[in-house]
Amino acid sequence: KTPKWMATLIDNEIIIRATSENDYDSITEHYIRAGKETDYLMSIEGEFSVIIPKDKDKHRALFLVVEVKGNIVGSCFIFPFSKYRMRHIRGLAIAIEREYWGLGLGKTLLKDSLLWADSNGINRLTVEVDADNYKAISLYHKLGFEIEGTLKNSKLLSNGEYKNAYIMARFHE
Repeated sequence: KTPKWMATLIDNEIIIRATSENDYDSITEHYIRAGKETDYLMSIEGEFSVIIPKDKDKHRALFLVVEVKGNIVGSCFIFPFSKYRMRHIRGLAIAIEREYWGLGLGKTLLKDSLLWADSNGINRLTVEVDADNYKAISLYHKLGFEIEGTLKNSKLLSNGEYKNAYIMARFHE
């Protein structure tokens, strides 16, 4: 059976799939669009770093995208930490363009990503989420994440305002 995250077709126009090296420019453009629409992302234009996992790293990292009519409009990246003692942990980053919020794409991306993490023996998955991003926090809770702590003034916005964030984690034994 083909793993769901390899290619999921929804309503004959939305595809969720793993990235390829040909996606670099499209993913960068997606991040720029998404970053202009919300302050929830950690990076701003010019700071995005797109790292598409190579075949040899497919068990260490996962990068899924949502395509609508050939355009990337969403993404979910599970990335490893570089330290040996943190090899059992992966970080999580997700971005959905505003036009596609509320359609369940984030939930589908996360579920597919969690299946991959569980099948690859990832013990701990972490995400940093703005403390006022109630929809994301609720979704993470529903999928087994728990709040571990508050990061005070963790993000400085362009207007000079600081935002708090939660560090959330999901454990798989």
